[in-house]
Amino acid sequence: MCREKVKSLLSRCENLGLIRAIPRGYIILEDSFLLNLNGTLEDRVYNSIYKYCLEKEVVPPNRYEFSSKGNPMECDGLLMCAPYIFDRWNIYNAKAVRCKEYPPLMFEAYINAILLPMRFPTLPEEPHWEYFKKVFFKHKYKNKKATNSRDVYKQ
Repeated sequence: MCREKVKSLLSRCENLGLIRAIPRGYIILEDSFLLNLNGTLEDRVYNSIYKYCLEKEVVPPNRYEFSSKGNPMECDGLLMCAPYIFDRWNIYNAKAVRCKEYPPLMFEAYINAILLPMRFPTLPEEPHWEYFKKVFFKHKYKNKKATNSRDVYKQ
């Protein structure tokens, strides 16, 4: 296939909203490529982060990495972040029920409306799982440290 034909087909796909140009290539925008829409916790977290990255016009992180034998496996960043996000959602909903200042949210709604915009108002051009882990766990450590210092002053 010649360069002009490829360029023409890519342009048509962009115009149809199937792909978008990103640094070093293209990203597929068709929803059918999201995995297991209501599957595991990791599926739900990845799909939310994937969509958020597309809204911010950045390259989403890879879902899989490859073992030394070449077998695909889920990234450890996703496996670490998913339970943390689930815990944050539970805390948010517990406060919502107790205080009645705001309504409880479904899991994906919390991620999309509260967590990601609050923690990631801007994203680098190609955020990787290390970036997400750093932001999530750095914030968690700061809160824990602040809580402990308040407890010291109370004594």
